[in-house]
Amino acid sequence: MIIDEGAVESDALARRRLLSVQVREAIEGQILDGALREGDQIVEYQLARQLGISQAPVREALRTLERDGLVVTRPHRGTFVRRVSRREAAERYSLGMELEAFAARLAMPRLTEADFRTLQGIIDEMAAAARGDDRPSEAFAHSVELNTAFHRYLVERADHELLLKAWLSVNPLNWRFVTYTRLLNSDPVDLAERHRSLLAAYRSGDQILAAAAIRRHIGEVAEHVLVNMPPDAATDGNQAPRDRAPSTNDTVHRSDDGRNGHHSHHQENGSIGDGSQRGRGG
Repeated sequence: MIIDEGAVESDALARRRLLSVQVREAIEGQILDGALREGDQIVEYQLARQLGISQAPVREALRTLERDGLVVTRPHRGTFVRRVSRREAAERYSLGMELEAFAARLAMPRLTEADFRTLQGIIDEMAAAARGDDRPSEAFAHSVELNTAFHRYLVERADHELLLKAWLSVNPLNWRFVTYTRLLNSDPVDLAERHRSLLAAYRSGDQILAAAAIRRHIGEVAEHVLVNMPPDAATDGNQAPRDRAPSTNDTVHRSDDGRNGHHSHHQENGSIGDGSQRGRGG
């Protein structure tokens, strides 16, 4: 029997990539359900041990999460769930709504019935994902991805490369996660259904109406998100000092029901991979 070493190596790489995707989904799920919050540390080797896998797929997952802006790596300190300041959020929303309003005006003459069917399908799938009961965090993560797909589709139909690049710089996948996790008491089904009225505005053929609809759509979300964000600390803009791993003096100890036991009054962050995950807030 002749063993094709190339094929074996290819299969091993495919399995590692699959594991990497699964690790990423696990981390995304914990961000969405509140087990991981902004500033919490993700410990690579401990997460790998917890999942019973090597560190390679965990490392790859963290790279993709950092590329999309969900996490940040601090030299000699570790990887942390990225913080978003209220000012950054406000700026992203204000710029994002203008970019999408511009995209609406450019895309309107290009949209066909096939495009509308595609967008309707995304909304239907988004609503179905939001109603998922078996694995709520995974369903929520999927609805976030579909939300991003809906908005990106419309921006891409504007057929303007610089516009798309600008939109991607302020609306990466992680921004949709921030939006959904900040809407503390929101109904994910309602969030999905809001896209139907938006699609109706695009179907109208009225560019001014569509541009106003997308501004209103993003603006309403921004209002709910920003009110739930804490005031920005008076710092020099460097967020790194607030991203820290729990030390032996300030680790949160939790009982089985997720309530806090003894902890230092300076404790701010938990971590994934060390058994001290945070419970859901609110």
